[in-house]
Amino acid sequence: MKYVKGWYLPDSDTHFENYIENGGYQTIHRETILKYIKMKKPELKNCIDIGSHIGFWSKDFTNTFKHTYAFDPIPQVRECYVKNITNKNYTLYPYALGREESKKMFLYSPSETGNTHANDKGNLEVTIKTLDSFALDNIDYIKIDAEGYEIEALIGAKKLIEKCKPFIHIEAKNKVMIKQNITMKDINDYFESINYEQVLSVKSELLYAPK
Repeated sequence: MKYVKGWYLPDSDTHFENYIENGGYQTIHRETILKYIKMKKPELKNCIDIGSHIGFWSKDFTNTFKHTYAFDPIPQVRECYVKNITNKNYTLYPYALGREESKKMFLYSPSETGNTHANDKGNLEVTIKTLDSFALDNIDYIKIDAEGYEIEALIGAKKLIEKCKPFIHIEAKNKVMIKQNITMKDINDYFESINYEQVLSVKSELLYAPK
């Protein structure tokens, strides 16, 4: 573990230290999305951070929401998350999320730890859970950065979404979508099927809300 510009990172990661600015990584994205959510819903309860990595987004979440439920299957980044998040109003789970419970191989890149993704030829076996299996409640916002696995994770959260109707925020980078054979039509079709619409975009970060 190393300390770079106010953040703990895995020793092997050489990617993120080039992108960390004052306040962390993706600062403008985070501030814009949270400002919008707080404007629309001033009294916020709990949130979910899927693909929480070392806590770049969770750090602000723990200052904004009553409780943050974070998920990341990679031990090296979870160790850094615990060091980076000084507030105690979070629960960190060592799982990836999908449409059903299973085991999957993930490709973990030590030099670019944020690029970890499901891959049949991967180097790390990961436990997949469904979000619904945790029976979480009072969820106002879900953020998902799952490297192309976002819709799979949301399918496993059907009951939670129907009950809580949270804001849903996904990352949709072109290079990831191409690699995972996903199109914007796939994403839009999914959100249309649950009666959600896009309400905000900040570069590749997309925010959806119930119609």
